[in-house]
Amino acid sequence: MLLLMTVLLSCLTQAQSWVQSSILRQHFNYQLGQVFVMPTHQIAGVKVYGIDLFDTPASTVASLNAAGLVPICYFSTQYENWRPDNLSFPASALGSNLDNWGGERYVDTRRIEIRNIMAARIQLCKQKGFKAIDPDNTDCFGTCKSGFPLTASHALQFLQFLSDTARAAGLGVGLKNSLSLINATTVSMWDFAINEECYRYNECSLYSPFKKAGKTIFNMEYSNFYSLSKFNSNVCSKVNTFGTVSIRKALALLAKPRDACVLPTLASRHPRHNQAQVPPLEPAHHPHLHSGHPQVPSLALTKFATSC
Repeated sequence: MLLLMTVLLSCLTQAQSWVQSSILRQHFNYQLGQVFVMPTHQIAGVKVYGIDLFDTPASTVASLNAAGLVPICYFSTQYENWRPDNLSFPASALGSNLDNWGGERYVDTRRIEIRNIMAARIQLCKQKGFKAIDPDNTDCFGTCKSGFPLTASHALQFLQFLSDTARAAGLGVGLKNSLSLINATTVSMWDFAINEECYRYNECSLYSPFKKAGKTIFNMEYSNFYSLSKFNSNVCSKVNTFGTVSIRKALALLAKPRDACVLPTLASRHPRHNQAQVPPLEPAHHPHLHSGHPQVPSLALTKFATSC
């Protein structure tokens, strides 16, 4: 038992120390709408890349690592009918369709079969050489119509499972949106956050536990709402206040366009300015946009130990 605890603690320490040294307040890009190609889509000054688990070959991940860059492994925690593991999902664990996303359905995250599928995806992230995971669509509970009676407590238990599984594999783990689940207790589950549109919806203050813990908050705002000048004045001027690493993207999430604010600082409070960068290419899939849930209190977190 002591040996297992020592191994698990070592895994957690590896993942967390990686985060501190490799992604803290680094520029990032988020490219899910086209297959990432090296070096075509590498951007000067950008170290962290959020890219798709299934679409990205291991050779590309290896090239990113060899260049000293940080590949983050995106996958949805829900059902997508085009994914290679789609037949692994039991029909009884499939719920309502995701609004506006064809071929996608919510799943019952309480089911062991679903957790086994997610564990296999995390292992594939590791096998391909990714450094952290970005599990999406973890915020459907309460009034969100998943087709199952899921609560905030269920969501936190599922997120804890994902966190423990990733860290046991030596990977970092991010929180995608799900702002109502963030508090001083739960923030320990994650090494960084990836957010969509907290400035648009006046929600960035909800990330204060991440900022206080010195954890990076990657933020995307979309060009369908923010013009470049509005992005500069309404977002880049506030990144020191909220501690976000902020970029402006088109909804298609191609390599470009991408406009970036200057990185936030810990000590000073200077207004930030805009800085545009990028390269090009083709089409594919999507971002999942904002969905709000009521704030939840601190909840006790269940640990699931695994070996790395």
